[in-house]
Amino acid sequence: MSREYRLPYREWRRLSRRAYAAQQRDQFEIGGVISTNGDREIRLEFVRNESDRPCHFEFGDDFWRARGVIRASGHRYLGTFHSHPISEAIPGPGDIRGADVDSLQLIYDVCGVNARLWRIIKRGRRKQAIELTLVVERSPHASRGSGR
Repeated sequence: MSREYRLPYREWRRLSRRAYAAQQRDQFEIGGVISTNGDREIRLEFVRNESDRPCHFEFGDDFWRARGVIRASGHRYLGTFHSHPISEAIPGPGDIRGADVDSLQLIYDVCGVNARLWRIIKRGRRKQAIELTLVVERSPHASRGSGR
């Protein structure tokens, strides 16, 4: 059994376009909830950013609505995702602190046009992120441009 997760092209494209648009609008982040249909294919459920600060994402009541949508669709909740408008797709201290242990975090780097997937674990008293394999499925036309 493969230990990798797959992000379908249609989800990649939605993520890329929305993150780029938010970056262009005052360096804002986008985010939401990730789930799987059981075969390690990731689905994104976007939610509203409650933060009014650039380069910051804050969940609100939409988070719980998104979890309900996932449950109703028969998918399994995995964790969250958000964009980094001007930094690498590596979880910062606040990202790790705010995440549940054993949840996943998908982070999208808008400048590098790169997504990475992390599992939050606890070692001793500290949480930390370990990277998982994420395969971004590209369309046959992806070589023509960045997908934006």
